[in-house]
Amino acid sequence: RHARAGKKLGRDAAHRKALALVQQGRELHGEDAEVLRLEASLDTALHHFDEAAIALARARTLDAQQDALAEVTLQVSRGERLDASLASTSELAQRAPSYATFVALASSLAANERYEEADAAFLRALEHYRDVSPFPLAWIAFQRGVMWGEQANRADLARPLYEEAVRRLPTYVSANVHLAELEAASGE
Repeated sequence: RHARAGKKLGRDAAHRKALALVQQGRELHGEDAEVLRLEASLDTALHHFDEAAIALARARTLDAQQDALAEVTLQVSRGERLDASLASTSELAQRAPSYATFVALASSLAANERYEEADAAFLRALEHYRDVSPFPLAWIAFQRGVMWGEQANRADLARPLYEEAVRRLPTYVSANVHLAELEAASGE
């Protein structure tokens, strides 16, 4: 959670806090599968994909339970096994519909250049969101903007999504930067 907040707000302190919590988990629990899964999630959020893969592999050796969402998220982030990832996320979202499974499905669809379906999956994720924090709402708006603006080359669809992300979370650095880039490109 701290890693995601740090990424959204551009604050290194949140990243350091998340790393410290993982380290504390290791100190308390040693080589524990759940701590390794949390470490992998943090590494993926920070784009340390090789480290995330190592942590997930170590978690599997300690506990055969597979974290399908973590595996798929890592594969999509690395651009690997995209067809298999799409099949996995489709099955997960159908079997256990939730914010997390629909986000994973949306990411897989976008990676497979199925943008309209990905957008619909992001919206389904919002339907399943059951908390009050603005972070996930702003993050989805931002991810939709990145998908439309950078993957699908549709700046016209991206701009209102970046604006929504900034409206929901005014200090969201990445969303502000992407919005500013679009404004500059249009001469504003």
